[in-house]
Amino acid sequence: MSAPHPPPFQGPPQGQPQQQPPGYPQGPPQGFPQGKPPGYAQGAPASYQGPVLDVSGTPPIPFARLVKVELRKALDTSAGFWLLAAIAVLIIIVEGFLLVIGLLNGDTQYRLVDFTTLGGYVLQPLLPIVVALQVTSEWSQRTAMVTFATEPRRLVVVYAKLAAGAMVALLMTVVLFAVALVCLLLLWVFQDNVDWGTSLSGTVGLLVFLFVGVAVAFAAATLLLNTPATIVTFLAVIYAVPTVVATIGALWADFRDFGRYLNLQGALYPVLSGTLDSGSEWARLLVALLIWVVIPVGLGMTRILKAEVK
Repeated sequence: MSAPHPPPFQGPPQGQPQQQPPGYPQGPPQGFPQGKPPGYAQGAPASYQGPVLDVSGTPPIPFARLVKVELRKALDTSAGFWLLAAIAVLIIIVEGFLLVIGLLNGDTQYRLVDFTTLGGYVLQPLLPIVVALQVTSEWSQRTAMVTFATEPRRLVVVYAKLAAGAMVALLMTVVLFAVALVCLLLLWVFQDNVDWGTSLSGTVGLLVFLFVGVAVAFAAATLLLNTPATIVTFLAVIYAVPTVVATIGALWADFRDFGRYLNLQGALYPVLSGTLDSGSEWARLLVALLIWVVIPVGLGMTRILKAEVK
């Protein structure tokens, strides 16, 4: 036969104060000014007597530390590391193929810009994806809550991602030029058909060509906050839009001049070839950058500031 259950606790009798066990602290802690311990929030309710963590005087996270964290996200993850490794291997293959052609054909003079331009066409569609992943991964992998709880200044986090992406792009550009230089040295040793003259405008044009692609991917990432949509949009702006604009311009003559301002890849060609010298070419480049970079970045920053973190 089981023992009877004890009656439920009914509290102290009516009209009598609740008795605390011996040694239980009575009232606010003693020994502090006005009975308030350190860290007591001034805006706390009057009925609250316990300590509250006050972080209003904590210094913000340094920007350099945020950039370092974003670099680790880009380089220390499996996706980022193998994507960068694949890009480096493709650069070696493409520039190595040109090296083999130069070794078999000793009559043609080769320059450094020949190798870097060919490698640049490989680097442009792949490198911006690494930068885009730094932005979209926060939302697709649900890490935005941790990131923005650690650093509530959302724009500062986005700026750190942009700085880290620019550093990654610069690193891969150094790899591009290093491989090109090695190929040129091998060509000089075995064939001596090398033109060591350098084109400053061509080199600067290649850098602008690569970094504009990174900027387009970054703008699409901040606006869409979704990895597949960002990749598709970036590839559409770089490759599909020029084809569509050219097709419509061939069928509709009045659209031809207007379409040139939408064609970012076509506006970048004079920059890459070092022939950007007319006012109309500058106008097409600036308008295309406004449409595909500046406006999407502005809208994307606004969306990140107002987006609900889940």
